[in-house]
This record gives sequence, structure tokens and C-alpha cells, in this order.
Amino acid sequence: MKVKCLLTVVCLALVLALALPSVQAASAQATFTDCAAELTLLGYEEGTVSFHGPNMHIRGRVVWFEQVSDNPLCAGLLTVVVNYNLDADGAGPKWGTFSWEAAANAPTTGGFEGAFTGWSEEYTWSSSVHAVGRGYGDLDGLQIREFIDFPTILHGFATVTVLDPHGD
Repeated sequence: MKVKCLLTVVCLALVLALALPSVQAASAQATFTDCAAELTLLGYEEGTVSFHGPNMHIRGRVVWFEQVSDNPLCAGLLTVVVNYNLDADGAGPKWGTFSWEAAANAPTTGGFEGAFTGWSEEYTWSSSVHAVGRGYGDLDGLQIREFIDFPTILHGFATVTVLDPHGD
């Protein structure tokens, strides 16, 4: 029995060792594009608000932002559907989905869709978000990761990474 286990482990190690160079070669082709962006609130529609003791839950709030960047891969219109669980002080987790559409004057069409999680301080309008998504249209196959901080409700700052797993 010990011989069979040892033989199995050796065979798996050999298979992994042979596969490793091809995995490294494939990942070497991937390209990352980093850029910074600024977000400006364009408007919002309130969702369903309910109270649970001192806590407030908001479901389905729709928010629109313009995202501006020197890089067209990081600029466009952002639509967010967000949910909150806020305590009596207006602080708590938020999560939801987003759809980001390339700017009208961009050299590409399409955008990114995905999900996000974050933290909100509703009464001070301060919040932070971590979003991840996949491209569609001309951006199909690309992936996006975005970290956004909103020091005020009207204005935010984003650090964006766009991954092209197949390279340029």
C-alpha cells in the first residue's frame, strides 16, 4: 500500500513538473494595464429602504458615475446597483453589481460588468469599494480590478488594473 501511495505521489509530481513550463509560458503573455481615474456622481435612484431596530437596510439603489482617465480603458460611464446594511451610525458593508461602458469617444466599444464589495459611512458619504469584472464587446476577454475611495458622495478616486490574459 505504501508503495502505491509513493508511486502515485511521484507520478503526480512528475506530471506537475512537466506542466509547469507551459503554465509559466502562458502567464508570461498576459499584460497588465494600470491607470488612475476620477469619478463624479451623475445621479442616483433610491432603492428600497427598511429599518431593523436602529439598523437601516437599503436594497437596489442605482447610482451613475462618470469615470475620467487619461487611459481610454479606464474611462467611461459607470452604473452601480448597490445594497447596504448600515448600523445606527450609518456605517456598514455594501455590495452589488456594476456595469461600466466605454466613453463615447473611446477607440473601443463595450465595457466591463462585475461585482463589488465595500464599506460605507452613509452619513459622512465616505466609502471604499473593491470591484472585479469581465469585459464585453471590444473588451471581451479582458478582466478588471478596481479600488475606489469616495471621500465625498460627489467625487471619488480609483486605481484600476486591466488584465489581458492573452497579451496585446
